[in-house]
Amino acid sequence: MATERQEGGDHYRRFTIQPVEYIVVNEIGFLAGNIIKYATRYPHKGGAADIRKIIHYCELILEFEYGETKLTEDQERAMDELANEHQFPPPID
Repeated sequence: MATERQEGGDHYRRFTIQPVEYIVVNEIGFLAGNIIKYATRYPHKGGAADIRKIIHYCELILEFEYGETKLTEDQERAMDELANEHQFPPPID
């Protein structure tokens, strides 16, 4: 089975349920699925970069599903602060 191996690391295999399994079984769309994927892996792989990807996918949902095309300056600043100041837990071995 493809879920028994992982290309490019082991940051998903450490979980009882891999993000892709959860996403497929629950019929979650592409944008929300990527949020789940990055939220699951950020402490083990991408760190702040993965948090920024989560924010980007949230912005895409706001744009495509709710018609919101621009964040206010306060919202942008809050998102940047969240991404830059987030304290990451140590990786799970």
